[in-house]
Amino acid sequence: MLAPAVLRRIAASDGWIARPTSLPSQIEADLAEIRPALETAGRDLSTFTVAHENFLHLVPTQDRELALAEQRRAYAAIMGSGRPFEYFEQVYLTGTPAEIVEKLRARMAIGIEYLILHTLEPSTAQLDLWAEHVLPGLEV
Repeated sequence: MLAPAVLRRIAASDGWIARPTSLPSQIEADLAEIRPALETAGRDLSTFTVAHENFLHLVPTQDRELALAEQRRAYAAIMGSGRPFEYFEQVYLTGTPAEIVEKLRARMAIGIEYLILHTLEPSTAQLDLWAEHVLPGLEV
């Protein structure tokens, strides 16, 4: 549940960016509060932008265990060992390319219009992999 002051700030804004650690169910619950608040404020819902940012380290394989092993290494190198990989696996975009596409589609299905994706490591090769393995699965 969003704090009333936060909900007022969101309703007075041009849009909202769901935090990276938000699961689709949490984004959907937040939007269920935000949309009525926008209507109450007399806002046109079509002029309100909904976005989500997240982290992605793509491993171009359909072998889930291989993908997760490499992602575990990448997340530990960047985010440290303060949280278990299972936490990262739950909130960030992990798994095979097909699983990642499904995770992104789930976010889009609940109203995410824009995705802000971050690489874990500074790597243009990651962007090339995204273009090859993720973007085609998101085209409508």
